[in-house]
Amino acid sequence: MKVQEAPQRAGTFSRAFISFHNYNFRLFWIGQLVSQIGTWMQIVALPWLVLQITHSSVALGTVVALQFVPILAVVLFAGVIVDRLPKQRLLIVTQSVSLAQALVLAVLTATGHIALWHIYLLAVVLGLINAFDNPARQSLVTELVGRDNLVNALGLSSAQFSSARLVGPALGGLVIGSWGIAVCFYLNALSFLAVLISLFLLHTDEFHAVPERVANSRMLGELKEGLRFLITTPSLAVGVIILCGNGAFIYSTSTVIPLIAQYELGVGATQFGLLVAAVGLGSVIMAVTLATHGKASQRVLLLSAGAFAALYLSLAFSTMFIIAFLQLVLVGGSIQLFATSLNSLLQIGSPDRLRGRMMAVFTLLTNGITPLGSLFAGFVTAAAGVRFALAGEGVICFVALGIALVYRARTQTVAAPVSL
Repeated sequence: MKVQEAPQRAGTFSRAFISFHNYNFRLFWIGQLVSQIGTWMQIVALPWLVLQITHSSVALGTVVALQFVPILAVVLFAGVIVDRLPKQRLLIVTQSVSLAQALVLAVLTATGHIALWHIYLLAVVLGLINAFDNPARQSLVTELVGRDNLVNALGLSSAQFSSARLVGPALGGLVIGSWGIAVCFYLNALSFLAVLISLFLLHTDEFHAVPERVANSRMLGELKEGLRFLITTPSLAVGVIILCGNGAFIYSTSTVIPLIAQYELGVGATQFGLLVAAVGLGSVIMAVTLATHGKASQRVLLLSAGAFAALYLSLAFSTMFIIAFLQLVLVGGSIQLFATSLNSLLQIGSPDRLRGRMMAVFTLLTNGITPLGSLFAGFVTAAAGVRFALAGEGVICFVALGIALVYRARTQTVAAPVSL
């Protein structure tokens, strides 16, 4: 038996990293890893800076919201542009502007000239960049590896993102405590060089599933085409319904964790960084699992959505640092399972020409409506406390899941054949 198990384990290990055999994906993955670590250092540092300047949960919620309002406004049209242009070239532009944004923030903070309005303005700039960057970056994965290895590649991409989410916040907390907030911003600016180098070195002649460029169609017509496809495909619409409810909260942990850290647990910058890193730890464990097994289904999507709602609700009752840390590890795992499953279903279930628009909808409902979650957390915390805000968010997620289950049951009943 042992002789037979060893090859099986080796085969499982090989499957987990099969997309790394692709030069383009491997290079892009490494560049993104370095860049994402820097991004998460900034994500940790920015709310800490805002609270130092204002001591206001409303100001913190507003800053986070302003990063995503531009996504809400333009991302669907950005998805059309992503489908029209070469994604590699578009990403070179967005990553270059992101570098400049981080550098301005670093200089203003280091020189002591930073003011709240500066942070507001730079947050809007970052949001505009991400409206184009997110759908382009996610849909590029299919062009790098093809459809056959897409689920594995998305799992590895999620592992990369989650690893950065694990390492970046921990480093950010240590850097803040040792050298100050401005150093986090400088390191983030420097990290963008890694992804820019990787983009310039990609072998474009080895790309897969590259859609034909459409230059003469009307933008509104192309946008309607993508939305019509999504609405009329029940297997995809179920996940989108859930995302309409929990999308405002699955990536808003950067808002609620500093509130929990300061106002409920009373911990410092280092422990705050560890709490943010806990979400990354859970995410990376789940991402590696998904990359190994490489399957996504609607059933997994529904289970992960229910787990996220229950775990988020449980945070409202956490009183100890270690318990909150463990809860956030599980929250990170459930977020990763849900997001990767839905991302996979959207990309596999849509034609190449619509992939950018599908990822634009995904970005809209994960990042674009995050301002609603951030403002909800900020204002409810100011009025009734962070625990009440967390409980309310958990209930909203359960309501969205319930609506999706009802829709699923009805569409399956309509589609089912009549037996005589």
